[in-house]
Amino acid sequence: MGKKSLAAALAAAAGMVASATASADSAWASRSELGYALSRGNSDSENGNFKFDIAHLLGKWIYAFGLDGLYGNSNGVGTAQRWDAHLQTDLKLSDKAFWFGALRYEDDAYSGFAYQASFSTGAGLIFLQTDTNKLSAQLGAGVRRLRPEELVRDDGGAVIQRIPGDSSDDAVVNGALTFEHSFNPSTKLLEALSIESGQSNTSTRNNLGLQVKMGNALSLAVAWSYLRNSSPPAGIISKTDQLTTVNLVYEIKNPKVTPTAVALTQRLQTAN
Repeated sequence: MGKKSLAAALAAAAGMVASATASADSAWASRSELGYALSRGNSDSENGNFKFDIAHLLGKWIYAFGLDGLYGNSNGVGTAQRWDAHLQTDLKLSDKAFWFGALRYEDDAYSGFAYQASFSTGAGLIFLQTDTNKLSAQLGAGVRRLRPEELVRDDGGAVIQRIPGDSSDDAVVNGALTFEHSFNPSTKLLEALSIESGQSNTSTRNNLGLQVKMGNALSLAVAWSYLRNSSPPAGIISKTDQLTTVNLVYEIKNPKVTPTAVALTQRLQTAN
């Protein structure tokens, strides 16, 4: 599974989702987040992040595509440059169970990897589905491709050269958990945890956010993200990355569909 082929597959899948949403009998939803900070003076810095998710329901199938991006610069030195594309297809098996297939591609300029890509498939289960609480989990297995790279920096910390290593493949198991709690109609807590483990390393992602509605479609979200790689390439100082953001959120909602990254069948069980 090469870098170009996976990127092409994700692009084709995104096109399929967009085309399907144009159908008159389709059900879909989307969620977009955007945040930006700019500082000028004794220290010049700028940071930005965005997230976009779209989900489409077609019978017992759900197609979900997402794209995340992060950029950071301090005094002319790049500190963050990451984008992540992911696609998941779910097939409803029962009121509580679903089968999924997922693709993910990540390009993080400061992680020590030129790219990380994976494909997995498995099963998921919805444990809670109420107006107040929603809890679901999934477990699967698949294959992952990694390409490490050595980062050469100057005395100021800027990356001046990238020395790519050899790509490697390994089998992985992964699990994911999503939880949502509504304190009231305008305020909710969102939690998403995913773990992918193979012979070379274990990758952990956690996103915790508090979202407050400002209108029918607009909200304000405060979020904390945690990423950890158990065995980063040589030369990478830290195994973990943490990010705190305050973003504007714009949602196009549908009572049948929610654009969450893992268990998109959460609100479909009573609809079909």
